[in-house]
Amino acid sequence: MKNSIRTLAMLGMAAGLALSGRVHADDAATSADTTQDQIEELRSSLGTMTAQLNDMADKTKKGVTFSVNTDIRYDEQQYSSIAAPNGLAGTTAPANGLRYVKTAVNNGHQANGMSGIYVRRAEIEASAPISTWAKWDLQVDLAGLKLEDVGVELNQMSMSPMRDTGSWTWDMKIGQYRQPFGIEQQTGSSSIAFSDRAMMYGGGNPAGYGKLVDERIMGLHFTQQHSFGDFGYKLQFAIANDAAPAPGAPTANKGNSDQSSGQTSANTAFPDQATDTNPSEFGRVGFDLNFIPGILLNVGESAIANSMNTVPFDTAAKNEWSSAVNGSDATLQVPGAHLKFWGEFVGSDTFYRGAAGGSYDGGPANGLIDHAEGWYLTSSMQPLAFFWDGGQGIDFNFRYDNYTTSDEAATIAKPWQVSSEQAISYGIKWSYVGKNYTSVDYTIYAFNGDFSTLADMSLFTVQQQFNF
Repeated sequence: MKNSIRTLAMLGMAAGLALSGRVHADDAATSADTTQDQIEELRSSLGTMTAQLNDMADKTKKGVTFSVNTDIRYDEQQYSSIAAPNGLAGTTAPANGLRYVKTAVNNGHQANGMSGIYVRRAEIEASAPISTWAKWDLQVDLAGLKLEDVGVELNQMSMSPMRDTGSWTWDMKIGQYRQPFGIEQQTGSSSIAFSDRAMMYGGGNPAGYGKLVDERIMGLHFTQQHSFGDFGYKLQFAIANDAAPAPGAPTANKGNSDQSSGQTSANTAFPDQATDTNPSEFGRVGFDLNFIPGILLNVGESAIANSMNTVPFDTAAKNEWSSAVNGSDATLQVPGAHLKFWGEFVGSDTFYRGAAGGSYDGGPANGLIDHAEGWYLTSSMQPLAFFWDGGQGIDFNFRYDNYTTSDEAATIAKPWQVSSEQAISYGIKWSYVGKNYTSVDYTIYAFNGDFSTLADMSLFTVQQQFNF
């Protein structure tokens, strides 16, 4: 009996232990399931939060960004342009055959210079991504009421639409942008060495010569470039119209424009594109040649085949004008010596296909009516950089300009004015905090290499740029 009772007790204990083990096992399983659910819920919350953050970042990237560039400038120049010297009326040629005559009465100068402070430009730029490879741009100069850049950029597109070509890509712009020509016309005003550009690119000059090459054109712009290390290339091409504000017959020695502004005024609505409906071609090819240790060299060739017709869709000879512009440029940098040299040459020929016996302002009946050319050489050095890291932001600049024209029409109208003109510019430019800078420039001018003729037309400039 005792054995039976003992056996039953042992069986009861075993059953109790088994039941207890199952209860603990069920509790552990329930706990594990709860933990797994909590992990899944946390993972879901993190995923939702990540998606929200990515969405916020994507919206931020697609938001419109603004930048403002303002140049406040002080000029000191009593005489800025040339008038007919005393004793010369109308188109009478100087008795001594000189292009320019300086008299004791008025020196042949006009007291229309500037002594004071003014806002040179007030540019507002807006841009926003359309996708990872496209964005739109809009830039307006409120000081001059000019529409500058406007359009859409398509960047880093594959060379083949069917596959990824890696670093071999090309870019495209649709709209009004800087045209692919030379160095300086592709450089923004906030980055050029002097307050004024070179004379042939629109810089102030007493003779009043116009630009040989404008800054902006409206059309299709294409760029393809690649670097192999010590060697690289950049191909640029555009098919476009000039973005010139003044309609009517082209003015001689204006290069690829029929006026000297080269930018579109807000109240003119692209009249050049309305009168000259034929497209023009613009292009540049540049090469990086960095084989010499310690030296960076870039050379380029540019060309423009420009239609300058004066009546839309009219092929009459009297309305057909054109110009051919060619340019060469080179940039040499010696980073270790804090030196940089660059220069350009531009030649422009304007043609008129007139009927026999026709004329334009007294010029020839047809064919080449004007040849103009210009060149400049600029050097920039940073001597303070040898003693102070901040010295890399202080540039000491020098530039020599030369501008020559054979404009027969203007020669007949103003025989004392049309000739070769030179300019020498000195300047100090201190750049800091991005593109903000202060510059001090001084320029003297000459006719036929004689700097005494235009000595009282020298220009002193102080310019302060705020860019943010």
